[in-house]
Amino acid sequence: MHFRPLTSVTLRARILADEVAHRDVRHSFPAVRGEVPMRLGGIDTARGIAMLLVCFAHFLLAVSYATANEFQPGLLLTITAVASPTFVIISGMTFGYLMARSREEPCRMRSWLINRALLLLFPVHLLLLLAHITGGDGLPKAFSVIEITDTIGLAMLVNVWFVDMDSSVTSLAVAAVMFAGAWCLNFEWRPGAAVLVGFKDLLVRAAWDGKSLLHGFPLIPWASLHLAASVVGRRLSDMSRRASWTPLVKLTSRIGAIAVLTGVAVKLAEVAMMRTLVFDEATPLGAAIAVLVSPFGKYPPSPA
Repeated sequence: MHFRPLTSVTLRARILADEVAHRDVRHSFPAVRGEVPMRLGGIDTARGIAMLLVCFAHFLLAVSYATANEFQPGLLLTITAVASPTFVIISGMTFGYLMARSREEPCRMRSWLINRALLLLFPVHLLLLLAHITGGDGLPKAFSVIEITDTIGLAMLVNVWFVDMDSSVTSLAVAAVMFAGAWCLNFEWRPGAAVLVGFKDLLVRAAWDGKSLLHGFPLIPWASLHLAASVVGRRLSDMSRRASWTPLVKLTSRIGAIAVLTGVAVKLAEVAMMRTLVFDEATPLGAAIAVLVSPFGKYPPSPA
């Protein structure tokens, strides 16, 4: 696991950055003529839960480090690991929702989304950089961190060019190819030059594994999740225009049930694999299996 408890300054900065990334869309995005944007309260609820999970996760880790690992978070930490993908999914859903609501003025919405992405990449990144420095990290460590807001901003810039794809199947296929391609590059691409190592970290892998220069959230796999979530956002927008909320409730309930059942199945498979298979995590194959089935895999994100 590549966790480090956040200082109070850094944690407050990340919460503020999340507020910037997911502000009330009714007042922050350019309204389409003749239409009042509809706000889906469920998105705000999910965002609030994710923020609480982030705070709780780093609290657990801080207690663990303070007690010299005598306190082991265990299952509690596993539960809180859903916070990061939840933020990216919420961002992708909001992204797709807004683009679907602005079909009459797509260029205007695209410009607004690009501006929001640049806000995350520069002012928000500077805020988090200062938080890392004041929290005790040295300059090299602070400058080498790829924040989740950086990845969301880059994902918005990448995916803004995919929104013209009318077919949800095509969007999901592109997302699947991006995710699978990122993992293939992880295993097969072994650059030697420092510049190429950093480039690989930025695109597909960013972890402290002795070979990486950067630490954080690599672009391509997280952008694929963002793109896939935008399909759900577009679907939510289409359903929200109907007189009845029943189809919308059924869709979100179905997605939630599938996600929970799949997560439980993957976790059970991980436990069974660890108990029945004998492999050395120090070998490339063992390390690959461990990373692919780990619920903590975020750098890059694992299928689990």
